[in-house]
Amino acid sequence: MMLARVATYALNSRLLDSSLKLQSRMAEKTTQQASGLVSSSYADLDAGDTTRLLNLQSSYSASLEVSSGLSTASSRIDVMYSAVDDMVDLMTELRTYLSSASTSSGSEDELAQEGESVLSSLQQLLNTKYEGRYLFGGTATTSAPVDLSVLGTPSIPSSEDTSYYSGTSDLPSVRLGTDQTITYGTTGNSEAVEKAIRAAKIAATMSTDPVDSDALSEAYDLASEALDGLTVVQASLSISASRVEDAEYREESLQSTLGTSITDVSQVDVAAVATELSAYETQLKASYSSIATVQGLSLLDYL
Repeated sequence: MMLARVATYALNSRLLDSSLKLQSRMAEKTTQQASGLVSSSYADLDAGDTTRLLNLQSSYSASLEVSSGLSTASSRIDVMYSAVDDMVDLMTELRTYLSSASTSSGSEDELAQEGESVLSSLQQLLNTKYEGRYLFGGTATTSAPVDLSVLGTPSIPSSEDTSYYSGTSDLPSVRLGTDQTITYGTTGNSEAVEKAIRAAKIAATMSTDPVDSDALSEAYDLASEALDGLTVVQASLSISASRVEDAEYREESLQSTLGTSITDVSQVDVAAVATELSAYETQLKASYSSIATVQGLSLLDYL
């Protein structure tokens, strides 16, 4: 027996070493097949692949953050556009009442009521809150920016009065990418909004017995100017919405590209791994068979 062990020791050692390496490779491939990943840790990747994977994942995370901001901004712009659209309707309606009051007897009796109704609706719209944030207060988002109860009766001719507004003049912004930002929206003290409020306030407080023709004319002109200004605001919101939508699409495309690259670096072709496992299994069986044969050999058999 000693002769057999001595005579076959070197060959037996090489076969055992080969079998252990095959077992290690099979264990690695089995883990890859189960997880779909090249490795469960960065340490097991090549240095170049580790650096590339970290960079790709960092870029992917940054893009997701940009997309989240864009999605939030898109929703806010939609809500603001709807509110401004309602303001346009209010000014159109008010202007109709003002026109009727200047030409039809009796219409002036409803003018004060209409003015108060428009003021109430404007305040509600300008204090629109979305996801816990007031949208028309500029960068002051935690408290209602408009309180029209502080306004007194306008003199005729009237002058600009934004004492009702407690927000800021700064607009919110959103990142369109890693190096570009846009501002969007409008505030409760913008020129168009202030004129809309002043027109409604004049209508609500003007003398109608007899009709104050100067006040009526000024309210009508202000309502017309407010209507034009609000239409411009709508156009601006539409442009912002379009730019945000384009940026969202770019980020989605970038994420798709980055995701594919991350997969290429970090994940394996499970079908290919299964084929490799089958080949390793065949080799391991052959190795075990060889070991068994070698261990059965004896130098005495050849003497």
